[in-house]
Amino acid sequence: MPSNFLIEYNLRGGGPRLNTWGDKQLHVIFYNIVNGRRRFVNAAIVEPGHFTQMNRQWATNWETEAHEWVDGKLVLCFKDTYTPYGKTVHFYLDDTSSIDEHRQYLKACKDFIIANNSDYHLIESYYANELITEFPDLNIVSLIDPNENCYVNFEIKKSLSERLTYENYGVVLNNEEVVNFCFDHPFNPEDLTPYEFARSIVLGPNFEEMDDFIPYAWTLAEEVVS
Repeated sequence: MPSNFLIEYNLRGGGPRLNTWGDKQLHVIFYNIVNGRRRFVNAAIVEPGHFTQMNRQWATNWETEAHEWVDGKLVLCFKDTYTPYGKTVHFYLDDTSSIDEHRQYLKACKDFIIANNSDYHLIESYYANELITEFPDLNIVSLIDPNENCYVNFEIKKSLSERLTYENYGVVLNNEEVVNFCFDHPFNPEDLTPYEFARSIVLGPNFEEMDDFIPYAWTLAEEVVS
């Protein structure tokens, strides 16, 4: 039975998930495309009929590959590149944040919508009734219907404990990509304005400014099979 695939970017707070069907074991690799260059993020061996998922909430230029073993060699059988341009997007704003913080979050949402020429968007805010008149060009609602479909969604939420790899914020060099400890957002929100914090989630960190910290001599020759 040949392998079939479905990749999802619209799992709330879940990051991309690659679902597979078939009878072959797969080698799945997740990359981040930075300045046209692939940076390794993670790899996994996926058993038949299972899925693998990256729990990164903040925007990443994902490229996902799946490979099958054929006669003892890995053969590319699936490839997908994250392309939000012209697609539908949902935003979920932290209901524990203040209305003033939501105002700043909305400005970051608008930046994403404009930058990606979003076909349609919904923004869930606890203060929807107050903010609708202030932002008439944005589709703000009190609750997004879970049956509403979208290409990608973002949670703009300050998560400070349960999903951190380590207690304190920081970065660790994992092969060729700067990997942050927090899956939900790339920086400590206490170090940023609410607007900067929201932008770091919906548009991602400025990887170009991080290039000085990435050791180009580190390669994945043993991992890259394309």
